Formats: sequence, C-alpha cells, structure tokens
Amino acid sequence: MTEPLALLRLGPLPWLETQLVYHTLAREHLEAVVTCSSKERYVCVGYHQDLAAEVEIDYCTANGIGLFRREPGGGAVLLEPAQAFYQVIVDRHREGLPRRHDLLYEVVLQPVCDALRSFGVDARFAPICDLLVGERKISGNAGGEVGDCRVVIGNVLLDFDRSLMAHVLRCPSEEFRRRFAELLRQQIVTLDELCPRPPSLRMVEERLSQAFDQRLGPLEPRVWTRELQQRLEGFAPEYTDAAWLLRPDSRRGTGRRVKVREGLYLCQDDPAAPERLWEERPPVGRDDTTRMGDQS
Repeated sequence: MTEPLALLRLGPLPWLETQLVYHTLAREHLEAVVTCSSKERYVCVGYHQDLAAEVEIDYCTANGIGLFRREPGGGAVLLEPAQAFYQVIVDRHREGLPRRHDLLYEVVLQPVCDALRSFGVDARFAPICDLLVGERKISGNAGGEVGDCRVVIGNVLLDFDRSLMAHVLRCPSEEFRRRFAELLRQQIVTLDELCPRPPSLRMVEERLSQAFDQRLGPLEPRVWTRELQQRLEGFAPEYTDAAWLLRPDSRRGTGRRVKVREGLYLCQDDPAAPERLWEERPPVGRDDTTRMGDQS
C-alpha cells in the first residue's frame, strides 16, 4: 500500500529556506506536499540557466534581492512575499501518478485550479505548466528530479511587482525592457486584481492544503522537525556556493528569448538593433525547456 504524502504547512520562511525545504525533502526521500511563502524578495533561476546572462546581478545585489539556482529546470522568476508557494515531492516511481512529466504537471496542478476556483477565479491548466485566467497567467510552475524524487513547485500570485520583474531580468536593450514590462502588465494577473475582497496569504495556503488533500490525499499533517532543519542547514552551503550559483550555460546561443507566459516569448537577436524585437508564439504545449519545466 502506498504511504500517504506528508502535509507541511510552513507559513512565511526566510527566502533561502523556501527553496532549501523541497531540496532537503527530496534528498532525504521524504514525500510531501508543502505550502509556504517567502519573507523577502528573491530571484530564482533554473538548473540550466546562466545567472549572469539571465539576471541583472548588480541591480539585485544593490537592492537586497537574493539569488538562487534550483535543481529543477525552467526559467528565471521573481519571487515575493505576496505569493503562496506549493511544493510537491514524490518518489519517481510513486504508484498512481503519471510517469510522463507533462501529465504529472496536469495532475499536480489540478488542486491549485480547485483552490483558485474556490475564490471565484476560473483558472485553467495550460500545457506545459502554466495556470491561466482567460489568457493571463496567475501561477508559474517548474519541475524536475532531485535525488530519487520528482518535484513540482509553483506559486499563486496574490500581487506581483511587474516593474521590478522587468528590472531584475537582463534585457539586451531598453526597448526590450520597456516592451517586456508592457507584456507583463497585459499577460499577468493576480488575486488582488480579480477578487473584490482579496484573500489573505494564509487563506490561500489553507485552500491549497485542502485542495491537495482532496486530490492527492488523504495527506498526513506533519511538523518541520529539528532534524530536518539540521539537514537543511547542512545542504545550504552546496546551494549558496558561487561555483553552483554562477555556473555558465554551455548551451546558450546568441540573442535573447524571455518567456512571458506559456505560448508567448519576447525575442531580440541583436542588442545593437532594438528594432529587431519580436514576439514569438509557439504552439501551445511546445516548450524548449529541460528538466521538466519553466516557472518563468
């Protein structure tokens, strides 16, 4: 018989711990659903990304914005206190879950749609791993393998600083940055904008926990133990080491291609020619990211 997943409702955490929690659980092979949030802003890049090519490091450092490279794949994302995080960690061979990564996303993200609908928000799954309201993104997600586990991680946007997002990502020209900020305003939506009486972060985390329990449960409530905290602190140096954080991406080509939402990218192939700026709209579900997905 398959053991139930643990439920860890951790609430607000220091920004670094919001990433180290699921890395620790996966490396300790502890299957769980986690809800939490960050006390501070930070930028998180995917496994294969080149931080220096993707992020304005000097700007982030000057403004106290943390930087992290996760093991799951995908794109750079700005994470803030007004976002509810969920993290699902499962054995790579867990019974009852699809083996295909794209199908795993659909199963794991259905509870998030349920939670959003409980607030009157008609969210839908958009392959590979976005949640949209109409054609606007309200949740970004990523996934990959950590140790012997698969993880799916994501967020629900209660609010979002679009201007800051346009500043923390490296842009090849000011025209690119201006257009990226404009697309973020058009293509991203938040609960605060959709709900006449916006829910609190605690309420969103409560609904997420309930929805995951209904879809993937029954879940078994657990607490974060001192032993787990010690393991987390033991793993921290690996993920904060400069060699890990600043590792270059040997696959990177020329030009710039930034994901706005599923099915919409902003591209520029020559920084000296800002007029050569265009939007790319690949077929829905077609994505070139690796290690499962893209939280951008």
